[in-house]
Amino acid sequence: MIDYGMAKAALNMATMNLVNTFKDDKSINIFCVHPGWIRTDGREDNPAPLSSYEAAVILRELFEKKRNDFDGHRFITNYDEDYPF
Repeated sequence: MIDYGMAKAALNMATMNLVNTFKDDKSINIFCVHPGWIRTDGREDNPAPLSSYEAAVILRELFEKKRNDFDGHRFITNYDEDYPF
């Protein structure tokens, strides 16, 4: 799990670097989203609660909602809840 943790830390740092780089540009909004547990293999017997289609609908709605939210949390869940770094 060391490699997973390192990759997550790098993604989080990249997110914050991008936020800081584009903080004055109101045409760019940057945040990092935990997409939820998704049945990426497409099997109905997979215990993950979301199909890839359901996850896509949730994320599309989230992106529309967050379009102009430049002051909100930068690390969020697919349901727009704070996801601590």
